Amino acid sequence: MFTGNQREAFLSFLRNLTPQIAFLTLAFISASLLDGTWKFDWEGFRNVLPMLMSVFVFLGATIANISQFIDAVAASTPEMCEASKAIKARWPAGPRQSCELLVASWKHNKPAMLNFLVAMIVAETALVLVFLAAYQGGVASHWAR
Repeated sequence: MFTGNQREAFLSFLRNLTPQIAFLTLAFISASLLDGTWKFDWEGFRNVLPMLMSVFVFLGATIANISQFIDAVAASTPEMCEASKAIKARWPAGPRQSCELLVASWKHNKPAMLNFLVAMIVAETALVLVFLAAYQGGVASHWAR
């Protein structure tokens, strides 16, 4: 994963973490500006909309970034590339597709299994760090007011 063709996917994955941090920080800041009362009218919707849009963009960026990274790491041998194409055609990106790719990695290329597991650990660690950085930014902006 740290050499060869997968190196570009890894670096791209790391570069794409910054927008995720930014949008989750915006969501935390927007959430901290809410007063905690539920208003089911236009004003309440207008107050919640920035937070919802930030969360929506964050989730979309996260899913796209992780799935692109896992796809690049999973495709290593011609057999695995064929299996990967079949799995992607059958399942949408998500946990089920990841499990299918994991089984295919074990079946078609056991060394790729190690790459896949390292990629999953990197992705999960990055997601935790994104949450921590965004939370820290949200708390810092809250106390700056």
